[in-house]
Amino acid sequence: GELSKLVNQLIVASTIATVAEGLLLAERGGADPAKVHEALMGGFVDSPIWRQHGQRMLNNDFTPGGPAKWQLKDTRTAMAQAQKLGLNLPVGSLVDSLFAAMVEAGDGELDHAGLIRQLRRNNPLPE
Repeated sequence: GELSKLVNQLIVASTIATVAEGLLLAERGGADPAKVHEALMGGFVDSPIWRQHGQRMLNNDFTPGGPAKWQLKDTRTAMAQAQKLGLNLPVGSLVDSLFAAMVEAGDGELDHAGLIRQLRRNNPLPE
């Protein structure tokens, strides 16, 4: 049961990160992220995370449902378990570091969909 929860949380965290990256790519590439979000519904990318967290990212509404600090606790626990098993999980490790940076930046109380804020900080607009 506990291992299943860690697997779930690692997949959720990784999916939130890729949704944030995709919407940032649309945003910075000149597309309307809301139209991209709508266009991809019903395809392979469609999921509750795409619909719900993607919409939160579009609305910049990071009222906590699942605070980032708890997501970080779960990714840290998953990565520790992977290490005990001798596993190298590069995607999980990267996602864990993104959530750590988000929490360190003071966004730990925000919903984990707020990860898009960290990606924006990592990719500042040219002045």
